[in-house]
Amino acid sequence: SIRELDAELIRLTQIMEERGDGNGALMLGMEDFTVSYRYIMRYIRRYGKRADKAIISLELNDGQEERNMGIIVREFAEILQKTFRSSDIIMQYKEDRFVLLLPEMGDKSIADVMERVMDSWNASEYKDAVQIRYISAGIGG
Repeated sequence: SIRELDAELIRLTQIMEERGDGNGALMLGMEDFTVSYRYIMRYIRRYGKRADKAIISLELNDGQEERNMGIIVREFAEILQKTFRSSDIIMQYKEDRFVLLLPEMGDKSIADVMERVMDSWNASEYKDAVQIRYISAGIGG
């Protein structure tokens, strides 16, 4: 129905406009991330723009208790949201992984931004609890 389409358009617009929170990057669920990813990728292909994508993995160090993983992941997610721009999109994938989509990075690289993430992480109380690894790739250009 028209009402359902209108509600869906409003929902998609809110996703693309940060849901009005203005506090760092978006943290989306799988469905919303997929819709946003497809939209951004079509835009990039059509207009010759560039984006970067990355996956981040958190792995518990030996001697750390699995029950702490939820707290550690929440702390790391907050750091990601504060570090990345409001135009960046983050999805938590599984308990210990995050997927990033970063449109139009300009002169910055993911390595530059991840250095800031790691600086913030190293100031947290859980800095020794996990190993953080990531891999990235550019798209378009």
